[in-house]
Amino acid sequence: MSLPSYQEALARPSIPSLVAPYLDLSTLRSASRVNKAWSRDMNRQLWGDALKSFSNSTHPFQQMTRFLEEAAKYRPDLREMITTIDLRPLLARQHAFDLRQEFAKLELDIGYRRILQHCLVFHNLRFLVLDELTRKGECDQTGFHCPNTRILLLSARGISLSGYKSFLSLPEFRDLMYLDLSYTSYSNAFEIPLEFKNLRIAKLRGLRLTKIPQFILDRGTSLWSLDVRDNLLTGDCLGALYQHCFQKKHAALAGTDQALNDVHYLYESPPVYHRTSEEDLTTADFLSIRPDSTDAFINYFKENCDLYKAYPSSRILPGKDPIYIHSGLTQLYISGNKLNSGNVNFLLSTQNRLQVLDIGSVRAGTLQYKTMYAVWTGCEMITPLYGCRLEQLRIHHSAVTRIPNILSSDSAVGYDLESLKQAENMARKDWSNRLTPLSHHRLKSLTLTDIPTKSYGPLIRQLTLLLKECADQEEKLAAVRDTMSPSRRAPQVLSGLKTLRLEFLPEVAAPAPEASSVSGDRDADGFLARSLGDFSFFGGSGGAEWVEKKGTGAGKGGKGGKGKEKGKEKREVEPEDVVEALRGFRRAQKPAGWGGTLELVWPRGR
Repeated sequence: MSLPSYQEALARPSIPSLVAPYLDLSTLRSASRVNKAWSRDMNRQLWGDALKSFSNSTHPFQQMTRFLEEAAKYRPDLREMITTIDLRPLLARQHAFDLRQEFAKLELDIGYRRILQHCLVFHNLRFLVLDELTRKGECDQTGFHCPNTRILLLSARGISLSGYKSFLSLPEFRDLMYLDLSYTSYSNAFEIPLEFKNLRIAKLRGLRLTKIPQFILDRGTSLWSLDVRDNLLTGDCLGALYQHCFQKKHAALAGTDQALNDVHYLYESPPVYHRTSEEDLTTADFLSIRPDSTDAFINYFKENCDLYKAYPSSRILPGKDPIYIHSGLTQLYISGNKLNSGNVNFLLSTQNRLQVLDIGSVRAGTLQYKTMYAVWTGCEMITPLYGCRLEQLRIHHSAVTRIPNILSSDSAVGYDLESLKQAENMARKDWSNRLTPLSHHRLKSLTLTDIPTKSYGPLIRQLTLLLKECADQEEKLAAVRDTMSPSRRAPQVLSGLKTLRLEFLPEVAAPAPEASSVSGDRDADGFLARSLGDFSFFGGSGGAEWVEKKGTGAGKGGKGGKGKEKGKEKREVEPEDVVEALRGFRRAQKPAGWGGTLELVWPRGR
């Protein structure tokens, strides 16, 4: 929680309200008995997210069911304190040993239908999080509804939705700003014409979508965060998003190709002020990254507005808050779809307003006899020369290493050594298209995907080069920062890359040619395979081994022949471990190396 602003300090904020977020439950209960003023602020902290308080009790599920069933009987001042219904802390305890029996007994009562039926009586309910509910639950047809309730966030991630239109069309959801329906089981429900005029953040992950839902396109530039990862979208969907949900491309900051080390690109852009009406929500200016996760969104509203105040319009945040600005898409998560390198080039070359982009691993644009993943073009646009504003990027490692990934089939979960050697031999030398932190100092977080865990040399050299470039960038920005005056009006120097995340791809055995079994018995098939080999009177495992021994012995040429045979032998080069090579490089760099955070994501199950 941030400190009070200057305006809040002038308004003399309540001291208990500043202290309450830092107190535990037992202290809050004790402090609520001090006096009337303390009771109001402490009870708001206790009852604002009531299920979070129940999750730490001895019988949390009993308390929850009783709380919902008796919600309509609570006195009005208590109902008005509740702003959040978040089941995640409660469901996290369902597998606790001492709570398994209690949860099994009440599981049928913990369903999203029953929760929706009872929780809508809370007048100030703003955030409803129903993630991972496994039960629908039964409910009466006559539910409690409060037309004055205005829910801003609905997260129904991973639940089995039915009767989709029945509850999303309730008046309580008319001002919905955050909608998360990821991994719900009824993707066909998106054909229903839904209408959320206030929607700013939409998460539709893992729904097997083949096109962007129409209600997303209808929101136009008012929608600024979209998560459609793990679907079946193609490059045509990017064209639809570009036509409906993106602002017009901003003019490049430089008219000509200046040197990338120009001091102009090392500073934040100065703020732009306009004399516009408060009702005008359109803008062509750049904004800071806005919160688009569940917790960050809830915390932003709790810190920047009064959730208990009655607002005449649909805008709860004060003034022209960035949340309401119609900036078009600035945060896009589209990895795990049927995209290729050409689609990445189209996305990066047709717009430059994205601040967060998750493109993941995409296929190369060329036809290959094996499955190839690579990003060959488009990365040259990630530079201030073209007005790029990216701060967080997740992309295939070939954008930096210029080395593709070659897999044996579409269903392969990793690489084999033969394909690895072939991929490293195909490394491109076009450094002008390579992504480097030295060309874009605004980038703060970079994630490279599908990095093989082993390398014959080229991949390790490219990754160590990236770490050197990070250190050079850090040194360059620090030198500029040291020359700045301590005045608060001085321009702000960019931070540079602070987090580098490497996601590794596991190694798998090379696919063996399929052969049908003669007898159906593994031992019999093995004996048959050995018997089909060359016969030899010299023992061992057959004639092939005898020929090899004969070739390595002293032949007709004596010692000279032996040396000649040894010279013809080719030594097999073993691949190196990438993680160990990076660890050794980082140790050698310290303390003069890059001071950022290097995160290594190892393949699951290894």
